[in-house]
Amino acid sequence: MERPELAILRIDTEFLRLTSCETDEILDLLEHEMTTLKIIPTIYVWRGYIVDGHKRYALCHQCNVPFYIRALNYKTKQEVLVWRCRQLIAEKKFHKSKFFHYYIGKYYSVEHGLSGLGRRSGHNQFTPKEDLEAAKQLPNYKEVANKIAVEAGIKIPSVLKYARECKYMDKIFDMSPIAAKLILQERILVSYETMGEISQLTSFEMNRAERYLQTLPYGYVDIDKLYENVGLKRLSEQQPRKNGEKKRERQRIKPQIKITPKYDPDAEVSSLSLTIPSWVTSINRTRDNADFDAITDSARERLRGALAKMLDSIALLLNELEVSNDE
Repeated sequence: MERPELAILRIDTEFLRLTSCETDEILDLLEHEMTTLKIIPTIYVWRGYIVDGHKRYALCHQCNVPFYIRALNYKTKQEVLVWRCRQLIAEKKFHKSKFFHYYIGKYYSVEHGLSGLGRRSGHNQFTPKEDLEAAKQLPNYKEVANKIAVEAGIKIPSVLKYARECKYMDKIFDMSPIAAKLILQERILVSYETMGEISQLTSFEMNRAERYLQTLPYGYVDIDKLYENVGLKRLSEQQPRKNGEKKRERQRIKPQIKITPKYDPDAEVSSLSLTIPSWVTSINRTRDNADFDAITDSARERLRGALAKMLDSIALLLNELEVSNDE
């Protein structure tokens, strides 16, 4: 670490999700430590991306406080994720929480992916014998789960279950970070089965579900009421099912009577507010996955032009909001 600085760092979605445990109380404590106690924070970084310290980074720029940077010398992002998950799992405050489940699941998913690259890489009769022999030496899923179970002090079936939970949570995160945080921070209680069903909602349905979940008091989510609020319902479990069909299915509720809705002055604004998170998700996904050094000049200019138009529209809309507020 060198002397503190107010550097500009990058955000990676997967690293950011591991910091969802930071509540408002933690943020207040961080701000007190920086502004009152004058404690200089440290932010862990890998290749310019924040790994640990997203909230500290935001507060430092908000309060104009420099910070230390500690660079992590790992070769791959997967190795960094394993390091971070092991750190979080070791913190006892997360045990028996949804965060603990998510960290265990992410740890397993990444570790199993690393160990299974050779095992599932399309080997066939033309694969060199040395590559086949090397793949045989890789640990299988049970060995990976056992390693994590011993490290975390839990059973192997729990590791595998938490890995499935993690996949559900990542799907929910992709569509609604707000809903995902409500679940992980246990402001609402969601069973394993309900989590799986929520993860299967479409983006449009998730927007409605997010709004509904934010209104709920502390307690378990009733999946039937959730479906009702997003315009879905379960098929009766007594109905005959084809082979391979799941026991519980969903279908859209067919309106029997067309009712003309009352005028709602907030309708347009509410609709836009629900649409914007999907734009943010698309932009973040592009930032994470696109190789900007390789894209063509024409594609670069098209995107730059579209973003410029969006900025103009945002500026005009913000101005409308300010003018309306002044009046």
